Amino acid sequence: RDGSVEMWRMLDPGRGGCISLFELDPEAVFLLLRLRGILVHICRPGAEAEDVVQKLMSMTHHRCERPDSLSFEMFRSALHLVGFSRSECEQAFKLLDGGRRRDKFQETMETGGATVHVNDIRWLLRLPQFVDVDAAYIARKPGAEPDPEGGDDGVDSSHR
Repeated sequence: RDGSVEMWRMLDPGRGGCISLFELDPEAVFLLLRLRGILVHICRPGAEAEDVVQKLMSMTHHRCERPDSLSFEMFRSALHLVGFSRSECEQAFKLLDGGRRRDKFQETMETGGATVHVNDIRWLLRLPQFVDVDAAYIARKPGAEPDPEGGDDGVDSSHR
């Protein structure tokens, strides 16, 4: 409670009274927006989450355990085909896994227990309802790429 006012002011420099996912983790938002854009493009605008999951499944050679969810290997395999690196696939998968067993994520990912469910894809497709996409891209430094070492995050700090 002691630092909550200061924290809020830092996350809401424009004093609009609203904090979105972007202020909490801009790089995660950019990754998810990129993923969403690609998924909408390879399926079609307005596609349902079930259609997206089926399309991703059809892009891989992995056997489907459940028709409503993707294992990490299926997810990685499909996203690799559209230009995502292994680390980007892993990060996106972690973000979409819904926080299930984060403490044992690596273990459950390797054993196949972690999944991206159709509801996670449904949430991703609705991301523009939670984030002002135009403002997020405006806040991005021109030509900036995320630093793989975690230094400069490519976000203009005056927008935080």
